[in-house]
Amino acid sequence: MKGYEDIVPGSADRILSMAENQAKHRQSMEKKIIDIESRDSLLGILFAFFLGASCIIAAIIIVILVPENSGAISGSILGMAGISSVIATFIKGTRSAHTKTSKSISEKDD
Repeated sequence: MKGYEDIVPGSADRILSMAENQAKHRQSMEKKIIDIESRDSLLGILFAFFLGASCIIAAIIIVILVPENSGAISGSILGMAGISSVIATFIKGTRSAHTKTSKSISEKDD
């Protein structure tokens, strides 16, 4: 730094200021990325829940309106699809959150 300062007076301060500004920018970008990922994760879980709930409601309506075996079978399949989509989304969301947390902890330890 002394060499820069000898060549151009005030350059050391400019270099430090530039590094500080870059660090602030990187931190603000990381915060935005974290906020967006959190929002997307929440929206994914909510949409999966509503999709699963609507499948279950549709299955119940099919079973009630179509009393033959075909209504019971198709309603059961639709209901199982709804339940499995909700379960899969919750499991995937929990695993990805756990994986991201584990990665960030291991990066801090390095």
